[in-house]
Amino acid sequence: MTQGCKHYRATFSALALCVTSSLTISSFTMAQTSTDAELLINVMRDVHPGYLRYQSDTEAATAEQRFREAAGNAVDDGAFYLAVSEYLATIRCEHTEAELPLALAEWRDSTPTMLPVSFTWVENTAIVTGVATGTSGVQIGDELLAVDGHTMTSLLEEMSSHISVDGFTDHTKTTLFAGRDDVGLTTFDMFYPLLHGFSDSFMLSLRTEGGERREARVAAVDESTALAARGLSVDWANFSDADAVVWQQVGDAAVLTISTFVNYRTHVAPDEVFGAVLRDIKATGATRLVLDLRNVGGGSSDVMESLLAHLIERPMTIGGPTRVRTYDFADYRAHLSTWNESVFTMPASQFTADGAGLYVMNSDTGSDTTLLQPAADAWHGPLTALIGAGNESALTMLLAELRDEREVTLIGQPTGGSAQGPTAGVLATLTLPESQILVRVPLRWSLTSFKDFEFGQGITPDILVPETIADLRAGRDRTLEIATTELGR
Repeated sequence: MTQGCKHYRATFSALALCVTSSLTISSFTMAQTSTDAELLINVMRDVHPGYLRYQSDTEAATAEQRFREAAGNAVDDGAFYLAVSEYLATIRCEHTEAELPLALAEWRDSTPTMLPVSFTWVENTAIVTGVATGTSGVQIGDELLAVDGHTMTSLLEEMSSHISVDGFTDHTKTTLFAGRDDVGLTTFDMFYPLLHGFSDSFMLSLRTEGGERREARVAAVDESTALAARGLSVDWANFSDADAVVWQQVGDAAVLTISTFVNYRTHVAPDEVFGAVLRDIKATGATRLVLDLRNVGGGSSDVMESLLAHLIERPMTIGGPTRVRTYDFADYRAHLSTWNESVFTMPASQFTADGAGLYVMNSDTGSDTTLLQPAADAWHGPLTALIGAGNESALTMLLAELRDEREVTLIGQPTGGSAQGPTAGVLATLTLPESQILVRVPLRWSLTSFKDFEFGQGITPDILVPETIADLRAGRDRTLEIATTELGR
């Protein structure tokens, strides 16, 4: 096997020589990076409703200046992307992220440049949980100590400044570091080559379960192979998938596992899905319902609302006033697009200034407040929900609303997202003209009705279940065990 060739990121002009000659690198002048940087800063300040939610104006100005300096030093699209992602992370909104430049993204999709193992971050350690077909020298359960001499702890620290999360839920960055992010790649595979160079192989430093240390040089793999090692598919998960909602009976409990709320690619009626499942569960005589929601990030509000309707006994009002930064997009209209173009032309009469720099949408024209009616097949019995650091957005909103309405026991890890409500709703895409980098810009701040939220945090479980290396290696799901056995005693 080749000993591996690597090109570090002082410039990307030669990085393709190692693995392919087909990648075209776009170089930039300072004037070009300045154009894109100023546009991005202005749009964030003038459009993003959560821009000053978690930072002061002074802190924002400092982050902006730091971004200008980093952008000015970027000589190509890869380096500029790093500057953009680091700036966006300072806003502390997980919906505010950038996609790789198209040419670079397409090249990565088809070129073996990705790590051939997956890992889970637990007890401040990276434990191998998947190995790509054809990769030798690595075993599931090994501790991954370093990649190419960079310790995993240092890589986590380095990449954390580029990872966008909601508020102060920084504990979720370890989950994103080890897992797939929502713009198409694992965070590791997104940032490692940009920070340390593309390569056709990696030198892994490992420690076995028995304590033996060894090194293994492994070949890089393409996207589909890398995702397969993580138990994922190139195709995104959808609520319409056959395995999106499944259940099993464990003693007197029915365990209902939901893997995604995403329902906008291939739409199905969530009321029909949840209604049928709950009718089947009730027919078994199960007396407790355990919702396993740990794999749900965000997704569609119709799935969230439907599930909530199937868990309540009486009508409830969910949501709160919807706020925006602006309703006048004239200065940026040429660079913004979205699936709902009408948001760019809503009249001023539909908004009222809130006195704090935002506008409240009038209740009859766009409020996210909804009167939710209980579903005919709703579950009214004892309820437990399993939650974790991968939860955010719509799932965190559901947990906040649910906790306000009925008794539910939450078990697992603190979530991401915002219990107060995320800046999401309608997302616009900002195209930076010089780099062609696409940036997602939330246009609305949707509040929940939950009153006991902790500022900048998601949802805290009632029963905290620490994750351990021993449980991971043994394949033991302690959180599920507690929910199905100990709570049923």
